[in-house]
Amino acid sequence: MNMPREGWYLDPEGTPGVNRWWTGTQWTENTQIAPPPPHLPERPVGPAFAGYGVRLGGWLLDFVIVTAVSIPLLIPFGGAFHESTVTTGSGTTHSVHFGVQGYGLLVQAALVLLYGTLFIGSRRGQTPGMMIVGIRCVAEDAATDSISYGRAFLRALVEYLLALALFIPWVVDMLFPLWDSRKQTIHDKAGGSLVVDRVPR
Repeated sequence: MNMPREGWYLDPEGTPGVNRWWTGTQWTENTQIAPPPPHLPERPVGPAFAGYGVRLGGWLLDFVIVTAVSIPLLIPFGGAFHESTVTTGSGTTHSVHFGVQGYGLLVQAALVLLYGTLFIGSRRGQTPGMMIVGIRCVAEDAATDSISYGRAFLRALVEYLLALALFIPWVVDMLFPLWDSRKQTIHDKAGGSLVVDRVPR
């Protein structure tokens, strides 16, 4: 049987905090107080990924804010239009529709993209809705720093394009955090971002 080489080992008699000298063949009477274990630096605890319910709440608040700002801007740019339909036999039927068309589409797109870019790309990394629910957007390669305006624009653009793509891709995008290991949406991945709690747990 191979014997351990000489050195200080825990006292075989079980004395706590004491080492005893082993010659390589036998124990001696030489003892010493065991040195304390090396200090391991505490692992920094970063912010936790934001929960899905909180993210959804922040998004709904932002939707209300953007809608409230959009309506007065869209009306003069063709957001509301009147359509008259003439029918035979029963006279003329007038119908009024509210929708986004013409320049209104450009105004709405610009507003949505500016909203996502300027707020998410700022130092705070928060839209007003995110501020209210207590979450923020950070760079996934830093996990503490906000993303750049360029990445914020790409993030907002991908989300907007998914919403225009027959709606279903946008639904998948919004549900993506439910099964993603880092709770990212598709537009988070495009922009290299994470949505986390504002205050580390």
